[in-house]
Amino acid sequence: MKINLILPSESFALPECSRRKILTRRYFCKNAIEAAIISLAARISLRAGYDSDARGLLLTHRVHRTEEIKEVHQIDYYLKMVKALGCVPIDREMHLEVKINPLDAQDILRKFILDTEKTIIGIAPGATYGPAKRWLPDRFAALADKLNEHLASQVIILGGKADLEVAQEVQRLAQTKIINLAGKTTLRESIYLIPNAIYSSAMIPG
Repeated sequence: MKINLILPSESFALPECSRRKILTRRYFCKNAIEAAIISLAARISLRAGYDSDARGLLLTHRVHRTEEIKEVHQIDYYLKMVKALGCVPIDREMHLEVKINPLDAQDILRKFILDTEKTIIGIAPGATYGPAKRWLPDRFAALADKLNEHLASQVIILGGKADLEVAQEVQRLAQTKIINLAGKTTLRESIYLIPNAIYSSAMIPG
């Protein structure tokens, strides 16, 4: 069984995936009707999701989206959907297992931070879709100052090259000394740094 949530250029990719029997089931997290039309045209045999945007007739397994469901948090919104579809119910807690060698993590930590005895606080002020879904830089700076005041910590900023501008703005506005690592670490190095940080502030949902 293969499950697809997001595919780039899916109007071209889905028919080919269906022909090769790579993709036989699709569970929709999008509410738009377009995804259901494309999946029907691609002959995906199982198409499941909420009956929103008048797409119920295009789905083989549909869940009625009530006004009550529309009011809950997005996590519960999709948990209710998969539960209604017969999936094993789970709680809201996220489970993410990453195998990290503690010695390697410490080596990478020392590569970027001289004083590793301090409590490390990591913040990630960037957002993929821009400032519309992101805290303002001055708020991240104020948060860094407040955490440092109470924890006597070393604040670091994590992110990619696209986050460099907002990271520099947070660094400029903060009173506390911040080590800006945005765009300076590989993905592997970031993964190894995160477990050493007791606090990580990422994108704020809009």
